Amino acid sequence: MSLLEILISVFLVAVFALSMAALMPAAARMRAKAEHYNKATNVGQIMLERIRTLDYAQLTYTLMYQQGLVQNLVTQESARFVAGFNALSLPGGVTVTLSDYLPSGTGTIEVINVSSDLRSIIVTTSWSDRGITRNVTLSTIVARLN
Repeated sequence: MSLLEILISVFLVAVFALSMAALMPAAARMRAKAEHYNKATNVGQIMLERIRTLDYAQLTYTLMYQQGLVQNLVTQESARFVAGFNALSLPGGVTVTLSDYLPSGTGTIEVINVSSDLRSIIVTTSWSDRGITRNVTLSTIVARLN
C-alpha cells in the first residue's frame, strides 16, 4: 500500500466518522420527541378509557371532578365544557403528575353535547418541546343507551 492510498483511506474513515458524529444530536432530539409523543398518547388513551367507564349521565364537570378525572374548569357553556387536568390517577392508587411525566405537561377534556343522547369527548395532552407547545388529541363518542 502506498502512502497516497493510506491517506485516502484515513480521509474516508474520518469523513464517515464525522458524518456519524454530526447525526447523533439530531437522532437524540428525534428520539426524545418520539418519546414525548408516545407518553402524551398514553396519557390520552388512559384518560379516554377512564371516561368510557362512566355512564352518560356522569359526563358532567362536577361528577368528573368528584371522580378525580379533572382538577379545574376552563370553560363552561350550555352545550359544552372544557376541564383541565394536570394529574392522572392510575389503577392501584398511583397518581402521575403530568409535568413530571412530560415537560410542562397539561391536559384538557372537552365534552360537547352533540344531541340529547350523544356526547363527543376530546382529550388533549400538551407539553413543551424546546420552547414549542406540542399536543396530542384523541376523541370518542359516548351515547346514552337507556
